[in-house]
Amino acid sequence: MPTIKLFRKKGWTTRFKVIELYVDGQKIGYISNGETKEFEVAAGQHTLKAKRGWYGSQNFDCNLYNKEIKSLTVSPNAIFVTFFPIFIVCFALLNVYLRGKFKFNET
Repeated sequence: MPTIKLFRKKGWTTRFKVIELYVDGQKIGYISNGETKEFEVAAGQHTLKAKRGWYGSQNFDCNLYNKEIKSLTVSPNAIFVTFFPIFIVCFALLNVYLRGKFKFNET
C-alpha cells in the first residue's frame, strides 16, 4: 500500500495546536508540533487537506502508486503568523490614541 508521510515543522506560535489531517474528505488523524506521521492509503488519486480550527490549507491532489511513499511538510501560514501580532498591536495603539481624541461634553 502507498504511504503518505507528513512532517510538521516546529513553530513557536502554534506549538500547542494540533493540525487535523484529511484524505478525500475523511479525517485520518492529526499531527502535533515537530511530529512526523505516516498513513497508509489505497493506491490511486487522493486529495489531502490540513485544518486547524476554522481555517485550513488548500486541497493538495496527488496520485499514489503501490508501495510509493509521498513525503510532505505541513507548516502554519507564515503571513498570518507574522502579521497577526502586528495587527493586534496596531489596533491597540489606535484604540488608545482615539480614546484621547473623542470626548463627550455635557451641555
